[in-house]
Amino acid sequence: MAQWKILGSAGVVLGVTAAFASSAIASTSHDDASLPSTDVESTPTSVPVETAATNIEESLKDFEEAAQKQKDEEAKTAASAAREYAQAVAKEAEEAVKAEEVAKEQEKKVQDAVELQKPKTINVTCNGTQAQIDTCEGATNYKPVSDYLGVPYYAQHNVKGGNAWLLFEVGDRVTIGRTTYTIAAIRTVTTGGSVEQIKGMGGDAYLQTCLDDNQHSKVYSLKKN
Repeated sequence: MAQWKILGSAGVVLGVTAAFASSAIASTSHDDASLPSTDVESTPTSVPVETAATNIEESLKDFEEAAQKQKDEEAKTAASAAREYAQAVAKEAEEAVKAEEVAKEQEKKVQDAVELQKPKTINVTCNGTQAQIDTCEGATNYKPVSDYLGVPYYAQHNVKGGNAWLLFEVGDRVTIGRTTYTIAAIRTVTTGGSVEQIKGMGGDAYLQTCLDDNQHSKVYSLKKN
């Protein structure tokens, strides 16, 4: 009997439990049905293939334009740098040419100065009077005056080489034979005039050549070095 009660009790408990569970399940089902639905209809988010392709194409175009713009800017920068470099090189070349020209001018001046320092050679080929001056190609020691002064007096027509003497200046050196002289003084005289015109010049030797007007001559007083 006790065993039966246990079983009966158990059966009652089980039965109640089953009924409760059934009621609970039924109640739950009833409550769920009475609640509003929480399901939200999903909105399609897909993009049409044509639109996506267009978007991609536009993006690629924008990218290419941006890349080309960057390339253009880089090209402009490179061109500007190249232009500046070329201008700098051209300027340096111009300055180098000017410097070379200046150097050549300086070198010529030095050479001219050296030439001026060199004694000019006077070739004396005759010794005599006006006849020898008129016929000799070189200078003539003009005896009438040289004998009077007691020192050599060399004369030469300007058309026979004496015109080179017209370039002489005080301080220039000339060589006659084995003797070198320095020009100490220069004076313009009347051709054929008195020897008194050269008084006071005090030379160890003299040079005379006529000017182009054939009325005047240049006389150079020479001092031995």
